[in-house]
Amino acid sequence: MQRAATMGDTSFQWLRTGDEAFSALIAAIEGARSCVCLETYIYAPKNPGGPVRDALIRAARRGVSVRVLIDGLGSSSLDEGFFDPLRLAGGEVRVFNPLTLRRLPVRSHRKLLVIDRTFVDAAPIAGPQSPQAAGHRPGLGHHWRVQCGSGIPG
Repeated sequence: MQRAATMGDTSFQWLRTGDEAFSALIAAIEGARSCVCLETYIYAPKNPGGPVRDALIRAARRGVSVRVLIDGLGSSSLDEGFFDPLRLAGGEVRVFNPLTLRRLPVRSHRKLLVIDRTFVDAAPIAGPQSPQAAGHRPGLGHHWRVQCGSGIPG
């Protein structure tokens, strides 16, 4: 794992592989105290999708406010009941633009995770996600962690 660069009370860290990214993501969810907000275009049911969902369920059971927004097309491989255990634990799950021909081109490609207003990560919840496995040149992966010491405004 890369050492984090800092600017004031904000640190930036590039997570070079899917393993690094999802280990950090799950650890951050496990440490959440007040809120977890996840928005992603692609959410696949297998690894890492199942372990991420399970971490979200544990957070909701601890009383953490858990909100998930997935895209209707990018996450279309999920079974309808995939997030039911999270909903039963008190989490909120919504689908952005469920599939219809009329609105097919309108998608949400955002990939954002905010935990307790201090942790931000960008990665689809699907594997394998290492830059090399995705066919990209090293250095072009898009897994980032930004920690703001004073919290994200708003």
